[in-house]
Amino acid sequence: MEENDFIKLVSGYDNIIFDYGGIFIDIDYKKTISELKALSSDYRDIFSQQNQIEIFSKFERGEVSSKQFVETLMIELKVDASYNEVVNAWNAMLYDIPSQRINLLQKLRENKKTFLLSNINELHEQFVLDYLDRNDTDIFYNSFDEIYFSHHIGMRKPDADIFKFVIEQNGLDIAKSLFIDDSIQHVEG
Repeated sequence: MEENDFIKLVSGYDNIIFDYGGIFIDIDYKKTISELKALSSDYRDIFSQQNQIEIFSKFERGEVSSKQFVETLMIELKVDASYNEVVNAWNAMLYDIPSQRINLLQKLRENKKTFLLSNINELHEQFVLDYLDRNDTDIFYNSFDEIYFSHHIGMRKPDADIFKFVIEQNGLDIAKSLFIDDSIQHVEG
């Protein structure tokens, strides 16, 4: 979608709540699956953009540590690799944040409230922070009125509670708020 078309699309809203992955940062779930398969002696599908075993949800809600998550992956997938190799495979899905998306966010920020609401875990958050440090794009986080990461607030999409939390915390009018996400199950939530 062209930038001007997007700006027209959101013109009727005062508040825009963005997802992170797939909206700002480019993601390729298949890359992580491929990397994990390469480390596994008995790979089986335990996660995708639409479905996952419970450890992923717990990790995104901050209920298990990075160490517990990686160790569980190693057991579930029968991985014969180091902790860091598994972390690198897990982070392989994350790419970059194109500058034009940051520029669009800056334009929207001129007359709208903007929020970031993401199912993100500790390992991915650290990867993104490192990326932003390397690429001098700290302006990105400063472009939001508030940032909500699932592992910090103990809730995750598509559960209605996380959306209610953001709306109530900021006194937003639901009718004037738009949620933008790349996962249909989150939008439906």
